[in-house]
Amino acid sequence: MNIHTSIASHKTMYSIRRSCYQALQSRTAPPIFTTTTRRAFSQTPIPHRGSLPVYLEASKPELTDRLATTNSRILLPKLLTKEQEQLIYKPRNKARLEADPIEITLGDVTLPLEHIDRNRDIPSRRKNLYRIIELSETKEDWENVLRVAIGYESAGIHLKPEWKQKVVRHLNEAGAQHLILKALQRASSTGISLRDWDILVEVLKAARNIAAQADWEQEELQKALKFAEQVVELMEDDVHLGRAKGEADYRTHPSVIAVPLEMAAELAYRHEGDTARVKKYAGKLMKGLQQRGFFDPEQQTTLTALRTLSATPPSDLPSPDEKTRVFFASLSHIHALIPIWNALSTTRTVLDTEMPMPAEAEATQQSIFAALQEALKALEVLGARPNGAENRFKSQLATVRAEIEQCLDEGTD
Repeated sequence: MNIHTSIASHKTMYSIRRSCYQALQSRTAPPIFTTTTRRAFSQTPIPHRGSLPVYLEASKPELTDRLATTNSRILLPKLLTKEQEQLIYKPRNKARLEADPIEITLGDVTLPLEHIDRNRDIPSRRKNLYRIIELSETKEDWENVLRVAIGYESAGIHLKPEWKQKVVRHLNEAGAQHLILKALQRASSTGISLRDWDILVEVLKAARNIAAQADWEQEELQKALKFAEQVVELMEDDVHLGRAKGEADYRTHPSVIAVPLEMAAELAYRHEGDTARVKKYAGKLMKGLQQRGFFDPEQQTTLTALRTLSATPPSDLPSPDEKTRVFFASLSHIHALIPIWNALSTTRTVLDTEMPMPAEAEATQQSIFAALQEALKALEVLGARPNGAENRFKSQLATVRAEIEQCLDEGTD
């Protein structure tokens, strides 16, 4: 029989193709349900726990297999009731499931219930996600990456911060910035929120990359500006920064304000764009720099944090893990400072005498540039590894060096 139980609050349909009471009851196996109810659990109210994602066609057979395994081995077990869990995990039920299959529908996906060995059959969640990312190439593949992230969250598997950063970083590198925006728009489903500073830095990088990778062409600059302004608008949502206060309210952080300013200023500088927008953002940036203590070298800021890391002697970091931690912490600060530095540089050129707080703007621009140069030197030392293991670090260093050089006109700093 095929009985569907409707959960009105989430409109998710669960169905079992055969009475699990019949599957579990026998002379040799004790009943899962009490004998007083005598009801199949397909007829028992089932609390909503989520649904399984539907994937687009993948580009490789291994990727297809990985996505199928994600649903059947990682997500499905997390979406079952206690009775259903016992059915798939108890070794005594394996033969019954093979002889008389049961199917369950979660959302728009129907899968058979199969015996699962907890110690052998369930893959690492992290390794599975990372491998899917590694294999992804096409736009459909990257859409599937986002659907996997949503599936994890729906199943109560909350992505760790570094997992989310990896998803956003690779979507950016693949030129799938629209999927980053989609992930942010559906933050309650993806778990990817702008409240996480490291996520925010990756998102800001994505906005810049739209324009920088196209050598600041007008059309791509306009796209980048639109993307940045959409991100700023999303910050007002409660799931992002709508309720944030004080230092945790990144809406006023210079790195955030700098990205739309940088795009607007580059449009004005390279393509005779609107200077009114540049003036508006320039005022906000200078106010943000002042509020966050960038004009006071004694205040703890992203700039002073980078200087501190750059000044750390390698001898104070005896283990490779410590060197790696400082290396990537420095990279994060660099990525947060590049848009401020370039926004100040380009905006000062565009606005000239109309630049707000001109002395502070010039001093901050020069201070950031000097800190970036010192950081690059420090990263060369930190990234050195024996036996060629430094390739990963060299690649990261080359990328950030190129990002800085893209912003430089001859004779500027």
